[in-house]
Amino acid sequence: MHRSHAAVGAALVVLLVMSVGLRIVLGKISAAGPAERRWSRVLAGMAHVSLWSLLLALSSSGFLAMYVSRSAAPIHLALVYAGLALAGLHAAAALWHQAVLRDGTLTRMLPGSRSAR
Repeated sequence: MHRSHAAVGAALVVLLVMSVGLRIVLGKISAAGPAERRWSRVLAGMAHVSLWSLLLALSSSGFLAMYVSRSAAPIHLALVYAGLALAGLHAAAALWHQAVLRDGTLTRMLPGSRSAR
């Protein structure tokens, strides 16, 4: 079980690096349009940086807890709960954009979307 857990953590780090790399190479997804408020763009940017930072901290604390010192385990667990909360907020924001604002944000996030860039 521990090896599987560590493998998933390592895979998350690889996916995180790929995600950040794609963001750098391809640029970020275009704004929803002139109606999108500045505070909305700022919050979206903060959410993405928070998700990436949390995933990096989560995998680092997991590595420390497994291979260096068990004292990092409570930190790892706290980051798990923070990650679940942040992912829930992110999903809620995506659903808000889809169901309430109807601004096409989910469509623009799909790979190969013509309106994404």
